[in-house]
Amino acid sequence: MTAPTLRAWLRRLREEDVLAVVTRRVDPRFEMAAVTRRLDGRKAVWYARAGDLGVPVVAGVACTRPMLAGACGTDEAGLVDRLLEAVWYRLRTIFCFARPSQHTPAFAVPFNGGYQ
Repeated sequence: MTAPTLRAWLRRLREEDVLAVVTRRVDPRFEMAAVTRRLDGRKAVWYARAGDLGVPVVAGVACTRPMLAGACGTDEAGLVDRLLEAVWYRLRTIFCFARPSQHTPAFAVPFNGGYQ
């Protein structure tokens, strides 16, 4: 099931014990990057007080394939199809809302996957 909000997703990660919580103030330039890198691929991190302003920050909320699949509301086997569906939906939306006076889309997506 897809989490409807970031708060719901963080709650789910915490329940599954894949969310590390850092409650002390951390320097966003060095400490935050170091902790995030150390936990990359294992846990997401919620920093309760980042920087001098003490603003909460989250990092790595979809750092593993199972986490990304869970965020997309599918399992690992259906992840690629779900991502392709999301990209196709976005492209379809862009092309549908193009101005009627335009005869060509704003950008073309060739079969090789690059953008022109």
